[in-house]
Amino acid sequence: MLTYARAFDVRFEETLGLSHDLNQLVHEMRLRINASLAPLGLTTPKYAALSVLEARGAATNAELARECAVTAQTMNRIMKDLETAGFVTRLGGAALGLKQPFELTPKALAAVCAAHVAVNDVELAMVQGWAGEAVEQLQGALRLCHDNLRRMPQLPASAKEEDEG
Repeated sequence: MLTYARAFDVRFEETLGLSHDLNQLVHEMRLRINASLAPLGLTTPKYAALSVLEARGAATNAELARECAVTAQTMNRIMKDLETAGFVTRLGGAALGLKQPFELTPKALAAVCAAHVAVNDVELAMVQGWAGEAVEQLQGALRLCHDNLRRMPQLPASAKEEDEG
């Protein structure tokens, strides 16, 4: 009979540990990116929202939340901060309510360009010493992993909520 501790040991020994390694990488990368974005008044989630708006031209809170993989409530807080800082404005009239799209201000365009450079510097530091082909292989492997996970059976709604813990 397996005890809880023994069952846990067996399970851990049988895993590849990829989720732990990826989690450690994401954590360190986010710390570095946040540090590089701080002088611009941005964080990684704010930068992500601005990048989506830069690419799309305009988007609603719900669209931004989906694109940035956060809850609508979290994106609402992010967008309020960006609006207060003068990085975004709302399009349309009050009749649109929550569906009122956001767009970048000229101030945001300058900041997001500088942010791209800062984030690129962190990414280049991460793959320093790698051949260009190796970086492309890594990107391809990460995309394939993402696609494979998305093809798994549907997640329950509660699992789709942003992990803020």
